[in-house]
Amino acid sequence: RAEIDSTACTQTAIDRFLGVADTPEAWMYEWLECTGQLEEVPERFRTYLDYAQLATDSRLNGEFYFVEHGGRVWVFLTH
Repeated sequence: RAEIDSTACTQTAIDRFLGVADTPEAWMYEWLECTGQLEEVPERFRTYLDYAQLATDSRLNGEFYFVEHGGRVWVFLTH
């Protein structure tokens, strides 16, 4: 489980909220597309990207925190 700051306030959660998606994989694709990072990868190579693994790696390295709620995934920046 990710480290949760028990002293953080609701405003911290609001400030760090990044979005909601059906799966971490879907969110990662949307995030890369919206931030322009996907454009850095030639289109012919994009089918080789493993968005689920990228989401997992981002969670494990502490960049993002994924919360499953109501059948969807809510994503927060951890720092």
